[in-house]
Amino acid sequence: MVAHGFAPLPSRVKGLVKGLVSCWVRQLIPPRQCATVQMARMREDGRPMDGLMMHRDLRIIDILTYAAEAFPDQGITSVRDEGDLHHIAYPDVLTRVARLAQALRRMGVAEGDRVATLAWNGHRHFELYYGISGMGAVCHTINPRLPAHQMSYIFDHAEDTALFVDLSLVPIVEGIAPTLP
Repeated sequence: MVAHGFAPLPSRVKGLVKGLVSCWVRQLIPPRQCATVQMARMREDGRPMDGLMMHRDLRIIDILTYAAEAFPDQGITSVRDEGDLHHIAYPDVLTRVARLAQALRRMGVAEGDRVATLAWNGHRHFELYYGISGMGAVCHTINPRLPAHQMSYIFDHAEDTALFVDLSLVPIVEGIAPTLP
């Protein structure tokens, strides 16, 4: 049975996919940001503490990592600007997000930096949201419906390190480019 354009994986493959996803994420997203790294909470005598609510840090990237590990045969579907549907499985999304996080690091984006997005709600913005947050930066979403002078003020005030723009919104950025820092 195929649901939402994704073929289900046999159960023996799901375990393999889960291990590969965890390994892949550890390679591309630093261990401090990786959902598979357990937090060490020990008593003074070296024994683990009992009754803790959480056994790992709460991070946005953990949501996507869990989806890729628990539901490798499922994913997201979004309508693209071009009008067609885009289907992608969670492990593939996680791979793209991890690559994006590494590309941001190579661009010079550091933890705590603000990265602006001027995009419609779709698979590309989804990947930006998780990639930016997953590498420790702040995803600063800009409402494309705002007037130009307000967008210009927001960009200037936020001191964004980078700006990602949907292709359909490039004319907006071209219009306010002279006022941007």
